[in-house]
Amino acid sequence: MLQSIVKLTFETEVNKKQCTMNSLKRMTCLLAMISFSFFACEGPAGPAGDIGPQGPAGPQGPQGDEGNANVKISIFTVYDWEWAESNTAYWSYNKYVSIITSEIANSGVVLVFVKSTNSEHWQSLPYTWPGTYEKILRYWYTTNYLEINIYSEYDSYEPTSTYRFKVAAIAGEIVDNAKKGGVDLNDYDQFKDYFKIK
Repeated sequence: MLQSIVKLTFETEVNKKQCTMNSLKRMTCLLAMISFSFFACEGPAGPAGDIGPQGPAGPQGPQGDEGNANVKISIFTVYDWEWAESNTAYWSYNKYVSIITSEIANSGVVLVFVKSTNSEHWQSLPYTWPGTYEKILRYWYTTNYLEINIYSEYDSYEPTSTYRFKVAAIAGEIVDNAKKGGVDLNDYDQFKDYFKIK
């Protein structure tokens, strides 16, 4: 009898292991089938479909910067309260200007013109205002950066006007050609006519 119980217990353990093994085999087969369904179903591409109808025209984009392929223009306004005081006779305004690329900064030319709100004519910088106390408006630049300065001989000068600035970024070889052609780039009218700027 003891033999029968041991035999029955042994057979039960063997059956459990076989069931476990069968379950593992089924699970492995199922995972293999799922994997093959993701990776083995690729076939040749089908023929291209017909071209659809033309869609409606999009809205008009914003007006781009003034200029042409050789000259890029950026125009901005500086109000009297935007100047930063460095000392009582020296004021500065800093501006990010995307048209001053590294190529322009390294081998091109940047020109800056100014006009006050009550003037119709652009003046090139550096610009000196005539008067009892001399005021000089000048600038310097590097890649994507422009600084405009006002210097005054009068110790307690403070900017009180609004100014419009026009920045022109020009490739070096184009500037050389203009100078060879006798164009004075500091004269706004000659600059405008030569480069066909509005």
